[in-house]
Amino acid sequence: MRHNEGIWRIGTRDSELCRSIRHGGNEMARMISPAGDMDVKIARISAVGNQLVITGQIGVWDSEIYFAPEEVCYLAKSMLSLSFLRYVVTLPFAYLRRKPDKPPQ
Repeated sequence: MRHNEGIWRIGTRDSELCRSIRHGGNEMARMISPAGDMDVKIARISAVGNQLVITGQIGVWDSEIYFAPEEVCYLAKSMLSLSFLRYVVTLPFAYLRRKPDKPPQ
């Protein structure tokens, strides 16, 4: 994912291929934004009523992100893009190629 001014993205700082980074045994992603860079940890994804809820931490703050049904549909349609589908297909190979002894940069 590329960074556009004013748009937040989740991924690692130096790679288009989003990789998780390890912090004390917890899998985390990195959010890069004009407001600053923060670790993002997703603890749980659940449905509450008709909303999708992602529970976790952004930086040091406990967070809950709520998605209405139309927002979930938008996300699903966005995942039909060629770049996302290419990412999903190449993900297993990228995972197998990573070196476990070397922390991501």
